[in-house]
Amino acid sequence: MVAASILSGRFEGRAPQDSASVLVLDEYPEIGGNHTSVAINGYSFDIGSFFFSENSPFLVHFPEILPLYENRDQGTYSVARITPSLKVARYPADVRQDVLGHGILMPFRYIGSALWGRLCVDENTSAEGFARHWIGDRFFRESGLRYYMERLFAEPPSQIEAKFAHKRMRWVKRNAQFSEIFRSLLRQFNRRGPAKVNRQFVRPQSGFHGLYSVAGDALKSHGVTFQMNAGLTGITGNAGTGFTVNLKDGRRFQSRQLFSTIPLSRTLPLTGHKMPAPLRSASLLSLFVSFGGTRGFDANVLYNFSTEGQWKRLTMHSDFYGLADGRAYFSVECVMSGDSDCPEQRFSEFTALVQKMGLFDGDLRLEGHRITENAYPVYRQGATAAAEAAIAQLSDIGILSFGRQGGFDYQPTSGVSTVEAERKLNATAAKTP
Repeated sequence: MVAASILSGRFEGRAPQDSASVLVLDEYPEIGGNHTSVAINGYSFDIGSFFFSENSPFLVHFPEILPLYENRDQGTYSVARITPSLKVARYPADVRQDVLGHGILMPFRYIGSALWGRLCVDENTSAEGFARHWIGDRFFRESGLRYYMERLFAEPPSQIEAKFAHKRMRWVKRNAQFSEIFRSLLRQFNRRGPAKVNRQFVRPQSGFHGLYSVAGDALKSHGVTFQMNAGLTGITGNAGTGFTVNLKDGRRFQSRQLFSTIPLSRTLPLTGHKMPAPLRSASLLSLFVSFGGTRGFDANVLYNFSTEGQWKRLTMHSDFYGLADGRAYFSVECVMSGDSDCPEQRFSEFTALVQKMGLFDGDLRLEGHRITENAYPVYRQGATAAAEAAIAQLSDIGILSFGRQGGFDYQPTSGVSTVEAERKLNATAAKTP
């Protein structure tokens, strides 16, 4: 998405009443970008997670969409993971099963490994170094975190920057504090089953369009115009003289301010610049699966921390919307490792693992799939410096580039994205004459 705008107010709370016109150029056919849902054969699937918190800052800007969410009465969902020993355990860690369930000496081995990590492993070398420093090499491997991290990026965690871990894996450090370990142990002895996450809602069964169209209407009432299916072919000018944005259908739009959330690898060529260094983004393969039979786990979301297969997470949509023709249905996410990735092959790997574990005893059917390009940035060593150089080039001509792709910033939730957008736009508005 590229937004051409002239701001005269600060982006605080709801959109300013006195803001001048804002034009949003989006290559997707519907508002919402790649946060989409897919309807196939009576089933309702999603790309990525579809959970929202009632405390999300996104709802501060668009409170009218809160009544549209489902699961409002229950307000919770449960999360679990498959361990390297092919058991279902609490996510992200289960002290009772991971540590205490392996004999009386195992806790001491984990403690020794963690102490060695604190003393001898530099947390600033890589994402792997960060994890090994805080939880020790033994727990890093035997909990399955090491294998999940490799699935997340289709890269060994030793090749991922430590800056990513410091920014987006702070939960590892937080949960590695001895006081937190003790509290977690008490909680897990007092409560069985997968972890509960409170006050979480899901999008309407009809899909994301019903949510984002309402948000779009709210923005339109404040002077925002949307141009969907807009294919960008070039950007000329600068903040001093004004920008001209060219579309593939021959139209041109002019503005003195541009905000970009599209990948840096696209924005720079549009402005006639070259990338200072290659930046890699992960492409996501979403498998849409239906199931008839007996299910062997209760969690709504299941992460793959095992050593088998490339899929990283499944989300049970039918747990919230009900069965369709007597069948459950869910999405399975796989980070693509190359152009040769085959949906049928990934589905076969998934089926082999879950049926071996008895998680799905019955008929699993691949209903369809979707590939999402540029799903999220990959923080290879040196990526942050390359992204900062690219963003600086755009800033020099007056383009503010931010977001998951525009800022090469891994943002796991809509809440994080909203806070970052507020920070960037408020800073820009404060400098605007």
